Amino acid sequence: MSVANVKNGVSLGKIEIKDSFDPKYKSSMLPVMGAAFKKGIEASGDFTITAGVDDAKSFMIKVSISISKDDKSKPPKVKVAAAAAGLLTGRGTSGQQFAVQSNVTATTSSRVDNDVKLTVEDAMDGLTDKNGKMLQAMRNFLK
Repeated sequence: MSVANVKNGVSLGKIEIKDSFDPKYKSSMLPVMGAAFKKGIEASGDFTITAGVDDAKSFMIKVSISISKDDKSKPPKVKVAAAAAGLLTGRGTSGQQFAVQSNVTATTSSRVDNDVKLTVEDAMDGLTDKNGKMLQAMRNFLK
């Protein structure tokens, strides 16, 4: 494998739902968050999900979201605010950290559960966008 093809590792730390308008989403959306975040990292082209290697430079990222619903708007809307905090680890690093946010608002239909799921996925996509702030910060740390 050539050096140009080497992907830097990313380990997903704690993922949590800080607030939710419906308590059922506090557990049901965790796997959705994790899967969407991992998919975005793998699609980046230069990072991959790993368990973390002590000596290699890699990132440890924690992700949280808040899910709210605005019933006063017509039609009602669901909003997902996502935040990621990351730390560069490994030999020769100096504890470089970053924090990014993604906010997504979507109109709800009669299928609120599906609308919440899609909005959570969109918020994770916003965090892991190939040209987004998080991946740009990670790339800058590796220069």
